[in-house]
Amino acid sequence: MQVLLQDAGLKPGEVNLKYVRDITVNPKAKDGKVHEPANALRNDASLAAAACISPDLLTLTAGGKVGTGAEDSVKGARAILTTRTASRVIADVYAVRRDFFDAQKPLVQSFVAAHLAEQKRFQELLANVAKKTQADAGKVAEFKKLSKPLAGIFLQDENAVNDFILWAGVDSEIVGLAGNTEFFTAPNNPVGFNATQTRAVAYYEQTGLVSKAQKLNFAGWDFGSDFGSGLKTKEPEKKTFASAAEVRRAADSKDASKLFSYTFKFPAKMAEIRWQDYRQVFETMHEKVTRYGGAVVQLRGHADNFFYNFVQMKRAKGDTTYQRRIEGSTQFEMLPLPTAEEVANSANKLSYSRAFAVKQAYAQYLRENLGRTQDEMDLSRFDVKGMGISDPVVKSPTTPEEREANMRGELVIIAVEAEVPVGFGADDLK
Repeated sequence: MQVLLQDAGLKPGEVNLKYVRDITVNPKAKDGKVHEPANALRNDASLAAAACISPDLLTLTAGGKVGTGAEDSVKGARAILTTRTASRVIADVYAVRRDFFDAQKPLVQSFVAAHLAEQKRFQELLANVAKKTQADAGKVAEFKKLSKPLAGIFLQDENAVNDFILWAGVDSEIVGLAGNTEFFTAPNNPVGFNATQTRAVAYYEQTGLVSKAQKLNFAGWDFGSDFGSGLKTKEPEKKTFASAAEVRRAADSKDASKLFSYTFKFPAKMAEIRWQDYRQVFETMHEKVTRYGGAVVQLRGHADNFFYNFVQMKRAKGDTTYQRRIEGSTQFEMLPLPTAEEVANSANKLSYSRAFAVKQAYAQYLRENLGRTQDEMDLSRFDVKGMGISDPVVKSPTTPEEREANMRGELVIIAVEAEVPVGFGADDLK
């Protein structure tokens, strides 16, 4: 919740947070009071939103659509986003006291090894389900048996095995050895261990939840030598869109909702941008693109509408020519007046070039600043869109500053829960 509010530009104190005791319905709670977010949203009309686990979210929103008020849904409730979209917004981390770690390091290491081994098995069982009709039925049955007690723990119903596997496989990610290595040791990881702690500690101090927070220390494992190659798993296939047209349809679909946006300024007639000139912006951009790994990233280019408005005004008066100052001179030259359509087409081309320039600059940032290879870059979620003069900041600009405000590129992160490809569905568990 803290991350989402901060990414939305909200500061501590601008939103009233209410806390509940349990993450979902606790069958042992017999006091008749509300102790979990879903029922809090149902029973308290003053609440605007609730952070829930997926099964409760689906109930509140009538199956992931819009709540009707029937069958425990809340009228008008819809999902803002889930961990499918914000795939790097939560990291589950185990911690032990320093004195215990120092005294029992081999025991802690064996726990980590066992945990990584179980993650590997879980990943392999999920990958088998994703094979759909080609899946090994015996392994599917084994997976269901293993998941039965987990369904009882998390969903309070051991018979809800399929629901648990869908939740685990779609809305969470078991990262395994490679993911732990990346999270704890990769330098410049914007959503890694150090960056996550820095952000969390600052938030806790700002809100007064702690007076002075101390960060956790990483155990210092060498994941390669301490845990061996036997825990390595085949890299899962990335969930990518089939084509640029599919990404555009997802971004423009009625279910899509804009989460965040960032703006880049461009000089008049220019469509070039260097990431070195906007280092902090591209660092922020990379953080958001990484954190919201299931979202569509739309790069929009915009052009100034001053000349378009000017041409329309002149055409309305019947003019066919206009005067333009000769560059570097006080003299003017007479030029034929273009049509409004010609100006709009030129603006569309310029705006697309601006949007594409941001994508190119981001790729250069990944390559030159982070050392990423072409294979390590995933730009399949990016949609490049020239907006032309359709969405000006200032509709009728009259000053250079107002015109400059319209000359921009825009990064927009869009949640499209219904469109993000997933490995398998409920039918694959029958």
